[in-house]
Amino acid sequence: MKVRTGFVSNSSSSSFICEVCGEIFSAYDYDLSDFDLVECEEDHLLCSHHILKPEGPHLVPILTGMLNYLIEQEDKDIQYIIKAIKAKESITEYKEEIISDYHEYSNEKILSVECPVCTLQTVQPHILLEYIEYKYGIKRKDYVDEIRNNFTDLEALLETLKGKRK
Repeated sequence: MKVRTGFVSNSSSSSFICEVCGEIFSAYDYDLSDFDLVECEEDHLLCSHHILKPEGPHLVPILTGMLNYLIEQEDKDIQYIIKAIKAKESITEYKEEIISDYHEYSNEKILSVECPVCTLQTVQPHILLEYIEYKYGIKRKDYVDEIRNNFTDLEALLETLKGKRK
């Protein structure tokens, strides 16, 4: 069985898979908004409740991304914020104005700084495997062969993994 992330379409049915929690949404003639799903600038698909909030360590990067988007739109209403920041005032002092202006002018996609996949708050399994292969110089063929040689079936492998998780 082939596993696909993001948008998957077959005939008139549509399926969407959240790249954060793996929840699958499927129906006929629906789109992302019908399932409360959003896409980021890099086309990652996620449930809207996974969007990173502009607070804590995410505050400045998200506000900066929103402000940069607004600058690209040549929004004259934000010139006061730009002047204030140039005068060494903190971007966080304008949090509400930036967020409000951004949502007024932004397109349908969220910023990559709001995406838990882009910011590595969530690391997708295939990326994690690729990193482990790179970091430890392990070839996929080698560990697949090892699994096949050490286990008779999936149940035996899962039982061993279950014991490790305890």
